[in-house]
Amino acid sequence: MRIETEEFGSIAVAPEMRIYLPEGLHGFEEHQHFVLLDREEYHPFFWLVSEVDPRVRFAVTDADRFCAASEKITLSPSDEAALDLAQGDAISLFVIVSLRPGEQRATGNLRAPIVMNARNRLARQVIVYGNGLAVRRPMMSRRLVSLHSAVGAGPARD
Repeated sequence: MRIETEEFGSIAVAPEMRIYLPEGLHGFEEHQHFVLLDREEYHPFFWLVSEVDPRVRFAVTDADRFCAASEKITLSPSDEAALDLAQGDAISLFVIVSLRPGEQRATGNLRAPIVMNARNRLARQVIVYGNGLAVRRPMMSRRLVSLHSAVGAGPARD
């Protein structure tokens, strides 16, 4: 399978790049099939690109870039069931990244991370209540690429 994008050109999509979010993302429920695009020039960011409309894309990164190790996100039994989690399954936790115009530091939404079961590539955006997790938490200091070129002003949508 291939998808055509303005920013990244034609992308050959391997099965391990695909992510299925049956409920979509909040505000983008109609987009359920995504590609997780990993490009060296954008590290530590990845792009979550809709297979249906590649103009719909989100900059994401590993949640560890925003959270101290002591901050844990607990999945509810319904989250575990929706992800078809089994004993020993590994999960990946992604945070949607944004950069507001005029800001120099990326922020991540820790209250609505994307949790993915690595075994079946099934994912869900979960809402986390309590724990003092922020909607716009600044990224921890690490070497970064140009945030404006990697993140832009947020997800593109016509």
